[in-house]
Amino acid sequence: MVIARRNRASRFTRVPNGRFPRTALLLQALVVVAVAVGVFASSAWPRVAGKIIPSPLKGSITYCTEGNYAPLEVLSHGKAVGSDVDIGDQVAKALGLSAKWNVMDFDAVVPALNASKCDAIIAGISVTPQRLKQLDFASYAKAPQSLLLLKGNPKHINSMTDLSGKAVSVLAGTNDLTGLQQLNKILKKEGKSPCKISIYQSEADGIFALKTGKVDAWASGYGNNSWYAFKTGSGFALGPIFGPQLIPATTYGIATLKSAKPLHVALVKAVRQLYAKGIAPRILSHWHLNAFILTTQQRAQLLKP
Repeated sequence: MVIARRNRASRFTRVPNGRFPRTALLLQALVVVAVAVGVFASSAWPRVAGKIIPSPLKGSITYCTEGNYAPLEVLSHGKAVGSDVDIGDQVAKALGLSAKWNVMDFDAVVPALNASKCDAIIAGISVTPQRLKQLDFASYAKAPQSLLLLKGNPKHINSMTDLSGKAVSVLAGTNDLTGLQQLNKILKKEGKSPCKISIYQSEADGIFALKTGKVDAWASGYGNNSWYAFKTGSGFALGPIFGPQLIPATTYGIATLKSAKPLHVALVKAVRQLYAKGIAPRILSHWHLNAFILTTQQRAQLLKP
């Protein structure tokens, strides 16, 4: 069974009936609890200093998003919260607008944009050649893949090549599996033992294999893994990141229609401002997504005037 990940590197895996595996539901619940006790508060971010960036919109900008992609966006008491929501709110402020949120299933966000149900999409949507045919993107993050380890790193896995001779669990039909297979080719060329790849049909089973010692690592998206490592208290630690020679990082962006070019230009300027003022890096770090932060070189490449 091949499970589509919707070109979202740290996307939770959906099963055929549309529900999340129990680990993803647990993760979502933990985010809701964290928000409820005040651990994450969007109001903590200062207003963007500087001139208001002109945009074709007046009063507000409406974003299409979803509520099942922690820690980027998740519903808490009917309200969308997460790193994407914080960034979207700050982008709106940079444009002199208020932000409104239209929450729906991920599959519906592009059709909703086409139907004018929102002005832009910010939902952990990745920039792909196919999407670029109909959408423009104001890129704000790079999302790599990574390993999840047991707390304390008892197997001393400090780099991807340290997986040599060790066991790693991975979800069937994902980029993570392809990356591990590529790693084994590299290990073979270096005369090292390959890692033992254990393929699972559900995220729950793959992570349980790590927790019970059947494997030494779990391979998945950085956002998902970092949240487990930093927030659940379940005995996990964030491991090494897959390098670009194994799996290139996915670019996330705020999507607009090709026909909305003035809005796209304004959004690019707003994201540049958020990085220049240090607000975007602070938001991503706050949600334990440090590896999502665009480098100076990436910003120059992705956020051209």
